[in-house]
Amino acid sequence: MGESVWGGDPRTLLRERFGAVADDAAIGALAADLYLKAGARWEPIVEPQEDFAQIFAFDFDRPVDPLWKLAARLRESLSIFELRGEPAAMAQLPKLVFGAAISALEAYLWETMVYWVKRDRDVLKGIVTRMPDFKDQPMKLGDIFEEHNAIEARTLAYLQNLVWHRWDKVAQLFRFGLGVKLPGVGVFEQALSKRHDIVHRSGCGRDGNPVAVFEQDARDLAEAVETFATEVFDLIAARKLGAQSTEPKA
Repeated sequence: MGESVWGGDPRTLLRERFGAVADDAAIGALAADLYLKAGARWEPIVEPQEDFAQIFAFDFDRPVDPLWKLAARLRESLSIFELRGEPAAMAQLPKLVFGAAISALEAYLWETMVYWVKRDRDVLKGIVTRMPDFKDQPMKLGDIFEEHNAIEARTLAYLQNLVWHRWDKVAQLFRFGLGVKLPGVGVFEQALSKRHDIVHRSGCGRDGNPVAVFEQDARDLAEAVETFATEVFDLIAARKLGAQSTEPKA
């Protein structure tokens, strides 16, 4: 694989070795499982003085911040349509924005879970004690204190490596950790398939024909992403904050 198994991100290494024959969802699931079983031995090699939390450099002060960040990402992506250039280049813009909208959704889900795992021990406890990927992991009694001290870091590593359109896993995280049921994700299934073709097949489908994505497709997807994310936030707010508003407090 080119790197020792004692250093290097497993998702990157697995993609380098098996990317041609396995999709991102399978690689991400295996990488997350390796983190759970091998812990820090599979993390990137860092200087000894670096704390694991420092790897996750971003941080948010308020639970609504991931939603605001999502909205900003979508606005920035849509602003691409203001560019002008050669027709061939302009024809690629809808695909870029389309893919960015899905990426923004995945980032929002990840950042939301990281926020709550780092700030609410009940969320962390719910994930570890109820989600099969965690609660079914074997552990030696002699490792109990080490594992207890490392459980947040290991959970964050799992979140980092999860493929955030693996809806079965994502739904479990939100249900067991935050006590909420995600809104329907069927609206994104076709979009995910198109994004996969854009990113991994150079914009062509399985039949080799170009994937058709127009500006309005990208705008509609961005709107659907923001609507979905707002619904998710409102569900969490009702459960954890006793409110159902995305308006910032004065």
